[in-house]
Amino acid sequence: MLGQRIKELRSSHGLTQQELGRKLSLSKQTISGYEKGARHPSPEILQKLADVFSTSTDYLLGRTEDSSVKKPLAERIADSAYKPESIDLEELLERSMIRFHGEPLLKSDKDKLLQIAKILWEERQRSHYTEKK
Repeated sequence: MLGQRIKELRSSHGLTQQELGRKLSLSKQTISGYEKGARHPSPEILQKLADVFSTSTDYLLGRTEDSSVKKPLAERIADSAYKPESIDLEELLERSMIRFHGEPLLKSDKDKLLQIAKILWEERQRSHYTEKK
């Protein structure tokens, strides 16, 4: 699976084995070995492959069919096209060190915040629906 994915991604990016090898500081023979399944990349090289192809290591390894990779939250916030509504609250609570009165929120606190947000969202959806009637 890994070799096939590397070959497909390399081809779709218009790269030869030699060009991909150069990007990773590897030989054409090493890339060929990966594609044929005769060699297996180290975790570091696997991550570099994922970075070159803007995908995840899970996709390369066949653990998911989704080849897209979501930018980390911090990168999305730093992006000039950032829109606050484009951040998923659940992801924000899960991945961020959120503080209240200087103290980090516990997982249980974050879970409660998410429950409150879901209740507010459902209420908003109900009121929006009744306003349209």
